[in-house]
Amino acid sequence: MYLLIYILVIAAVLAVSYRRPAVAFSFMLCTFGFEQWLQSKDVFFVVNSSLVNIVSGIVVLYALMIKVKKNGNIIKDYPTEAYLILLLYFYAFVSVLWSPVPEISSDNAFQLSPYILLMTVLSPLLINDKEDIYDALVFMILFGGGLSVLLLFFTEWGYRTIVLAVTGFNVKTNPLAIANLAGYVLLASVLLNLKNKSKLWLLVRVFLLVISLAIAVKTGSRGQFLLMLIVSLVFLPVSRQINRIKRLVPLLITVAFTLVIAYWAMSEFIGEDTRWDMSRMENDVGGRYDAAFRLIERWYSSAGNLLFGLGSSASYDPSIFGFYTHIVPMEIIGELGAFGFLIYLSILYLTFKKSRISLKKIGDDMLKKGAFAALSGLVVFEFLLSFKQGSFLGSSIFFGLLVALARYNKSLRNEIKSEKSENFDKVKDDVFSKTNTSGVKLR
Repeated sequence: MYLLIYILVIAAVLAVSYRRPAVAFSFMLCTFGFEQWLQSKDVFFVVNSSLVNIVSGIVVLYALMIKVKKNGNIIKDYPTEAYLILLLYFYAFVSVLWSPVPEISSDNAFQLSPYILLMTVLSPLLINDKEDIYDALVFMILFGGGLSVLLLFFTEWGYRTIVLAVTGFNVKTNPLAIANLAGYVLLASVLLNLKNKSKLWLLVRVFLLVISLAIAVKTGSRGQFLLMLIVSLVFLPVSRQINRIKRLVPLLITVAFTLVIAYWAMSEFIGEDTRWDMSRMENDVGGRYDAAFRLIERWYSSAGNLLFGLGSSASYDPSIFGFYTHIVPMEIIGELGAFGFLIYLSILYLTFKKSRISLKKIGDDMLKKGAFAALSGLVVFEFLLSFKQGSFLGSSIFFGLLVALARYNKSLRNEIKSEKSENFDKVKDDVFSKTNTSGVKLR
């Protein structure tokens, strides 16, 4: 039954992608959550654990073909930030050569390369202008939101994780992936300005706000819970137009309502879970930074390490830590050295600089404001999460979102240039027209 449901969902996504290719970008972001829901329902998806990822990749490739057919060269004006991201990944792969654990390093690079290719390189090519972002995030609200409801109410839960349809297989569910999905849904629901202003849409967005916060608490994802709240509230003024007092009141009401719902979610779902105790959180954070500083200590032990780094996945060396450190920026500086960290900082600086310019140029176009705020919010959400979870090679979603934002920023700049050129041509034509009517012969 669930295999049939899956086939129907894929068929529907392909059909929608034919008209709106950008929805495949959000579908890719939903893949891990979708996969876990399927694995909780049907043993087929547990046994064939890579099937959903492969099919999601095929959906992206199909959408790219449609995009090329409609828009032609989709890599035209590829942004500088994207090239720097590719350079950083290339350097990480090359650094396998001097990693202290070359077998683990090469194995990690090999296993994560497909995700990097799909999520960082290919998927962002589906995003260009505000309509692309709008299509992608409306799909996130509808599909991701529906998936969140299924995960919360119609799935068996253990402690923090959903229960698989069968036991005995070496497949684990990841609570953080579900919490990340909830964060994407919440940010899209809160920050995107919809074309449809009906009360039904408002109710849907409020409902998904509640669901997303509840999932973050139920999965014990403390960072996701706090950051989805903080980021949504920080970017809410960017999304809305608050140059008048009457526009400020709804914003304040939204903030107050969000905080009330957050308090309810914590009260309802935390129960006896000690993960939310302040002392437990301090110990967990301290443990991760202790591991990261062990990597840093090894990094500055020699001049060669300082410049070029210890090599990709060096933190897996038992003499350093034996696993990734969960603090991505510190991992980059330790494993890829000053050279890699300089590239990383350049990516962040250019993204921030060009996003500030875009924000100033957007004006009062509410669709542009909402699209920019939602996409920027997702980028910041993933960036802040990188200080408490994941590894560099596993951060393909973060860098994919960065490329998508860079493409949108470049699209806005090109649009502004085009408008200025059109205005100049119009003024020139008006001047020539007036000169002709005055009887002066033009040469």
